[in-house]
Amino acid sequence: MPAVRVVDEHLLAPVLVYSGSGGVFDNEKILKAGTGLSVRNSNNDLVFDVNIEGTSGVLITTGSNGEIKVAADLEKITADISKKYINEIVFNENVASNPDQIGNFFSLASTPSDVTTVQLWLNGQLLTPGFDFSVVDRTIQILSAPIESNDKLVASYSRHIALKQYKFGERLFPINNQVILNNIPVTNNDVMVFLNGQLQLRGIYLGDNDYHIDGRQITFNFDVKDDDIILASYSYS
Repeated sequence: MPAVRVVDEHLLAPVLVYSGSGGVFDNEKILKAGTGLSVRNSNNDLVFDVNIEGTSGVLITTGSNGEIKVAADLEKITADISKKYINEIVFNENVASNPDQIGNFFSLASTPSDVTTVQLWLNGQLLTPGFDFSVVDRTIQILSAPIESNDKLVASYSRHIALKQYKFGERLFPINNQVILNNIPVTNNDVMVFLNGQLQLRGIYLGDNDYHIDGRQITFNFDVKDDDIILASYSYS
């Protein structure tokens, strides 16, 4: 990050504001009003308001007498962060997985934070947005052949807002066609299980799909070999 030196004509010594890894004054910037810096008086204190885009932290030192007070607009910072970062990923949502769900239109359980990032699988095959399907609000429209009674439609997408931890590609080793996750998933909808690179479909009960999950335990509905590669991605609290 660049170092920043703030100079004000009323001070006997300069105030140094810097941040980063390249030394105190590496690639320094001298800021003036209108470029991220404003100066004002408040109760006989000289107040600097600094807003520098692209800077993750600001360190303030001074050669002047008196204390330095640092304050932040937490409400604005929280709002800005929530717009960019506070999303939750929904894994492996069964959009259509029973004989009653057929046709071209389906509803997601939640509204995606960005409809352009929705991923959709039909019978384990990743579909192409804009060609195979489109998304408006929570509604998915299948643009190719309608979903039939034995088809399985699975979606992954981001939605607002919950703070969770995530496991990606956790390696699992089968014993008697069962594997145990290291953590309890927040919801079974957030679990994605891959067998030798192929996305597996979760069933509601034993025997109706590729696997059934109960807490941390995953039971496959077919024989799994010791040398099969089983990976899981999911959220947990």
